[in-house]
Parts: sequence; structure tokens; C-alpha cells
Amino acid sequence: MLSVIACNVLEDEVRHLGADLPHIREFIFMPQGLHNEPIRLQRELQAAVDRAESTFTGESRRLHYLSVPPSAALPAVRLLGEAGLVERARVVMEKPFGT
Repeated sequence: MLSVIACNVLEDEVRHLGADLPHIREFIFMPQGLHNEPIRLQRELQAAVDRAESTFTGESRRLHYLSVPPSAALPAVRLLGEAGLVERARVVMEKPFGT
């Protein structure tokens, strides 16, 4: 089972793509613009991950799928590390268009 955490900018697309996928347990949408507030982003992302993981029994694993410009890639991964979200995790970086 999966919990999907995404920016609310993508809510319509994520819900549409996940509508027919039976293995998605829940969608959690984060407020837009948190990338401009790293401390708040870290706090709210950790709370969303904790909420999602509390619904699972046994060990969970995390997949971070990031679509950020190249200049933000390393800061994004560092933020995940500082938030304690890299344990039992994989990070997938999407190459943005035009780069």
C-alpha cells in the first residue's frame, strides 16, 4: 500500500492518475510555496510522513520523487537528510525540461 504526499499544485493531476490504482491508500497534499520556507517545509513534510507511516503496520519504505531544477537538487536532498527522511528511502530525481 502507498501513501502519496505531493504539492497541492498537482492535486488534480495526482488524484486523476491515482484514481484507478488500488494500492494507493491515501493522498496527502502539502501547501504550495513551502520550498521558499525550508524550516516550515521540513516540519510539515515530517508531519505528513509521520501521519502516513502511522497507518502502516511493520516497516515502511520511502520513495522521494523530486522534480526540481538542477540548482535545487542538492539542497533538496540535504533538506530530506536534515529532516531525517532518508532512512529506508530512495530518491528519484526527474530531469526538468530545458536543462
